Amino acid sequence: MKSELEISTPSTATKRSPIQPYLPLMIVTTIIWGAAFPITKPGLVDVPPATFALVRFMITAAILVPLVFFLRKGFHIPRRDWPKVMFAGFLGFVVIQLGQNWGLSLSPASDISVLAATEPVSIALLAAYVLGEKPTALFWLGLALSMVGVLVVIGVNPVSLFVPASGGPVDNPTRLYGDLLFLLGTLGWAGYNVMSRNLTQRIDGLEFTGGAVMAGVLGLLPFSLLEIAFAPQPIRFTGVAWVGILYAALLVTVFGFLALSWSLKRVTAARVAMLFYLQPLSGVIIAWLGGEQLTWNFGVGAVMILAGVYVAERGSRVQV
Repeated sequence: MKSELEISTPSTATKRSPIQPYLPLMIVTTIIWGAAFPITKPGLVDVPPATFALVRFMITAAILVPLVFFLRKGFHIPRRDWPKVMFAGFLGFVVIQLGQNWGLSLSPASDISVLAATEPVSIALLAAYVLGEKPTALFWLGLALSMVGVLVVIGVNPVSLFVPASGGPVDNPTRLYGDLLFLLGTLGWAGYNVMSRNLTQRIDGLEFTGGAVMAGVLGLLPFSLLEIAFAPQPIRFTGVAWVGILYAALLVTVFGFLALSWSLKRVTAARVAMLFYLQPLSGVIIAWLGGEQLTWNFGVGAVMILAGVYVAERGSRVQV
């Protein structure tokens, strides 16, 4: 009998049920990811980005690696695939983390919000090129509709990114560097998703995630040591910092990345990436539950995002 991590291909799953199990699972995952920023951001005041990420993934590895040996009796990843798993871990746990945190520290939040909205596009394009996935025209329509919805929700005028309000050449000299760093992190996330889609077809999802996390720990270690060596004051692991670290380790990484691997084993990378548009939507909802007032653009943008996800889901069968 096949294990849960070995069940059918995307095409057979689509024939069995109009709503596949990956859909509610990834919706819950994106809600968790959407809440990560307001929960973890206060901790970054006391613990610098690379060190924060290193401790987070050390905790994650301390959970996942023993699970691999307890549930799978060790790693069974073929020797030829280990370099690919390690490279995927570097992209998914080092490049994306450093790009996001450092980019946000250098650029306006509006820039980062717009660049984050390009993640599903970059994943879909990279998957089409590397994996030969060919989403339908209806999928691309839903993708575009949701991307516009994200811009409406965050209330950003894209023109303002290129035309400074003061009329001067550049208001913030670090802005371009921050944008480029975040974009590099976004490309790393795209690479992780595409490599995950390919590798988890023949590698157990728990083993893949455990191996990738170990690569993340090794990759973040030198950056953390540099932060500690040049920190203007000693790093303090406060209670707020530990709340953010544990949330990111247990829910965002352990639960979220296992859910991602499970989903990518069943459906295309572009199809899973489409649901990433729900992250800013869930983040705003959580902010509203925390007492923030919502504006009209949230309602309009939310409808556009959900409509886009629905349209893309309807047209997301891969063309062969």
